[in-house]
Amino acid sequence: MQTCQKCKISVRGNKACCPLCEGRLSGTPEDPAFPVIPRSQITRISLWKLSMFLFICYEISMALVYIFTSRKAVWVPVAMLYGFCAIIDIALILYVRSNILKMLNFQTYAAIVVVFIADVTTGFYGWSLTWVIPALFAGLGIVTLSISAGLHLRAGEYMLYIIFNAGLSFLQVIFILNGMNHFRIPAIVSIAFLLVLLSYGLIFRTREFRDSTSKFFNT
Repeated sequence: MQTCQKCKISVRGNKACCPLCEGRLSGTPEDPAFPVIPRSQITRISLWKLSMFLFICYEISMALVYIFTSRKAVWVPVAMLYGFCAIIDIALILYVRSNILKMLNFQTYAAIVVVFIADVTTGFYGWSLTWVIPALFAGLGIVTLSISAGLHLRAGEYMLYIIFNAGLSFLQVIFILNGMNHFRIPAIVSIAFLLVLLSYGLIFRTREFRDSTSKFFNT
């Protein structure tokens, strides 16, 4: 234990000086009275600042390329749009990184937007609406159930994501009705598949789902 000869007091822990007179202490320092929590080397805020800086540098670089090529580089606006999608994606990851299901859903929805934009900007051959987006919706439902089973989650902790996913999948009907999706079978199958998952959860896990959602909404 450390002592201050001037103040005649004992000081616990490991202090640099006396807390009263700020004089030199004598004796052997002790371990800290309270545990020291190690600080993370890279915090969420610092990572976000770094991402924003790189994003701004990227957008400025793309703008310069567009100007110096006399606006002939038609791919530059698309690349800038992808950069914007990337920073939004990073923001979502940092915001929901503690919830793997929420992060997975946001990542999938961001991927849906990106592939649709890519299809439109490359001549719109319809591959995004025909194959990729239906596969992403169906795959999201399968992965959500797999993760929920692996983590032993209650129905209320994952069924809300299934409901939201099934609701968004109905947006594919808009593209079918307006003629943008010429091969509608994959889209219809993905919607039907999600409805089956939703029906299973609501019918066979009704009580568990009701109890969990009641706690979630504080009812």
